[in-house]
Parts: sequence; structure tokens; C-alpha cells
Amino acid sequence: MGLFTRLDEVLSEYSFGLALSESDKRAALRLRREIYERKGLLPKPNDTRADDQLPHSGAAIFVAVRRGEVVGTVTIYPDSAAGLPMDDVHPLEARRMRCRFTTIAEVGHLAVAQKARQSRIILPLFHRLFRWCLEHKVEGLLICVHPASARVYGSLLKFALLGRTREHPRYSAPSVPLGLDLLAARDQFRAAYFGLKEKMDLFSFFSSDLRTGPVTAELAVDRAKTA
Repeated sequence: MGLFTRLDEVLSEYSFGLALSESDKRAALRLRREIYERKGLLPKPNDTRADDQLPHSGAAIFVAVRRGEVVGTVTIYPDSAAGLPMDDVHPLEARRMRCRFTTIAEVGHLAVAQKARQSRIILPLFHRLFRWCLEHKVEGLLICVHPASARVYGSLLKFALLGRTREHPRYSAPSVPLGLDLLAARDQFRAAYFGLKEKMDLFSFFSSDLRTGPVTAELAVDRAKTA
């Protein structure tokens, strides 16, 4: 089964949006810890920073919810005086992105529950995240991932390689920095996907309803429909 063939089913079964309630935020953080522990991505013993805390108040957690349960999450970290998580591992690449764009943010802590791994919920999560970035005038996105995942982000979401692989200072794992120019992303998606069959056309998917209503309201509305 292809990556895009069940999007209609996914969109009908799951709700996607910002985690606005404390219970949804806690559930997202628990899921993140569970998935990271399963992958062996545990903070080093001498790292005293709490991995389940957001670095500053501007960070936003997105969640995928099915039957009242948070089964997927990803977080966006807007740049601020506190910096970005990526500054700890790829500071040069982060500085270069700050020079290129007026506003940047970092994508981090993507986690999907084992029971939802085959549901393709990553695409709708990123759709909501991209909408949030447009609403907040974010021009450049950063992410650092395991090298094994870099190709997927590059081929699917058009993230570009920013620098060399480094050992993450918090985890015993390699990290590679990637970036996405959101000002040019629409044209990149058009060039890559426009004209394909509807369920494989990521240009249409990511461009749809990008400016129709605030993303902050969507999850609450979806919950109300299923209550």
C-alpha cells in the first residue's frame, strides 16, 4: 500500500490540531517519552535538563487524536532569545538560517504510537504544522534527524541538507541538520507533485485550505463533532 492511498480514511478517523488542553499536552509528552525510550534515545546520564519540558512558552505541540487518545505528536519551536534546541548540536547551521530568513522555527519530537504507525498520520500533522507556520509568518524551518530519516524528509517534504552529521550532545545518536525554505515550498511542491493522481498530489494536499480559519480551533471543533 502506497504512502498516500489512505489519506481520506485517515482524515475521517483522526482529529489533528494543537494540543490546547493540559491533558492533551501531557499525553503528547508521555507518548514522546515512550517512543524515544523504545528507540533507545534517552538523555545522557549527566544531562539534567528535563526532556519532557518545552524550552519556552512559544513552543506549540500538535497532536493526532483517535477515539479520545493521542496517538501522534510533533512540536514546533519558534526562534526566540532562548534559542532553538538545534543550537546545541548544529549551531552554525542555525545561525545561517537566521541570516537567511526574518523568522525561523524548528520542528522536533515527532512521535507516533505503534498502533498508528501504518495510518499515515504524519502528513496531516505536518499539514497543520505548515499552516501554523504560515499564520505566524515563519519563513524557514529547521529539523535535525537521524541520517536514516534524512532521505524521507528530503524526498517527501523537500527539506534540504544544511551541514554535516554530528553526534547529538544529549543522545547517543548521530544527527543531521535539514532546512526548508517556506517561501519557496509551494513552488517546490508544485514542481514535484502537481498533476499526479489526487491522493498522491502533495501539492494540492499541503496547499488546501492553508488560509481557511485558524489552526488553533480545529482540534476543538473536531472533538465537538465526535463528542
